[in-house]
Amino acid sequence: MLTIVGIESNTNIIQTLRWCNIPKKLHSTWITNWSEVMEIKDYSKGYKKWINDLHKRYSVLELWDWYGKYSGKMGE
Repeated sequence: MLTIVGIESNTNIIQTLRWCNIPKKLHSTWITNWSEVMEIKDYSKGYKKWINDLHKRYSVLELWDWYGKYSGKMGE
């Protein structure tokens, strides 16, 4: 289950509150990846460095075009 909270930035009042199921394929991918990275020492530090480097070199849209993989729709 995923909770989506939309907060108005000027007043900090919740404007949107929604729940949805995570697609099975996406959930399975997350579980597999999380299991693997739990075994890697200092993973968080390396991951943060890698993400920052990607953001410096590419736009989010470029990354989605090149590496995005369909894993279902929310609510499936």
